Amino acid sequence: MSYDVEMVTVDGGPTALGSAGPLTVVADRPVDAGGRGLGFNGGQLLYLAVAACISNDLYREADRAGVRLTRVRVAVHGDFPGRGAASTLIQYDVEVSGEAPEDRLDALISEVDAIAEIPLSLRQATPVLLRRRQVRGSRQRRSRASPLLPAARAVPFGPNAVGRQGCRGSRRANRQIAQARLACKRADVRRG
Repeated sequence: MSYDVEMVTVDGGPTALGSAGPLTVVADRPVDAGGRGLGFNGGQLLYLAVAACISNDLYREADRAGVRLTRVRVAVHGDFPGRGAASTLIQYDVEVSGEAPEDRLDALISEVDAIAEIPLSLRQATPVLLRRRQVRGSRQRRSRASPLLPAARAVPFGPNAVGRQGCRGSRRANRQIAQARLACKRADVRRG
């Protein structure tokens, strides 16, 4: 299965909207690092990719084996010690509950640890290559807004968003996400 994902900054960045088809995620830098703190940073997304892969693959393989899982928890640990430094050792803890004997669930964890695609890619050091670049210099009209997305007012995301702005803030955020998706689709049509 092939995947195409995209990350596009919103409102002049660094806050960005990541998309894979109809699905979206917000990425940002922490406030103390010059961001708005509205989304996950790259390290968190990497570790979440490991956790999501393990969780999804546990359910996939359990289904293939006729085992019903009732709960999976995956906690991933790692660090980026400095600018330009690769991640330290990535470790994960997993808890699985299901309708099968404990030794069968334990064997399922071992099986998934050996075949889960994201950890496997990291273990085998899959190359990451810059494929194409496009640069727009200062000769063009400067704008703080992304060339692909309309300027949007930053709206807090996460568990505290509703508390600060009520449901109206959540609807506004969803509207901005929908506008960003539409702008990306329009840009794809123009490029295509």
